[in-house]
Amino acid sequence: MGPGLRTIRHRIIATYRGKEFYDGDRNSGYGGYSYDGRWLPIARNMRQEYGLGDGSAVLQIGCEKGLLLHDFLQLYPKMKVRGTDLSDYAIAHAMTLG
Repeated sequence: MGPGLRTIRHRIIATYRGKEFYDGDRNSGYGGYSYDGRWLPIARNMRQEYGLGDGSAVLQIGCEKGLLLHDFLQLYPKMKVRGTDLSDYAIAHAMTLG
């Protein structure tokens, strides 16, 4: 097999949702899951769509590294924002919320 092809080994590594999945090779997952601000318009749309206000609470199940939650707090610092994920690695490397 040539370079750049996803193998069964890559897929198995991805199921662990650890460092290799989030910040390792692209064949094993995201290939570097880091903040770039892309969730700001999503947070704005969600606030409008769901009628969220300063007193609202947001819980994201499967928040990975908390990028969307971070952007909610950037835009709406008075909201109560929380998240959870199955990946210990993602939680340990999550963005600081507040």
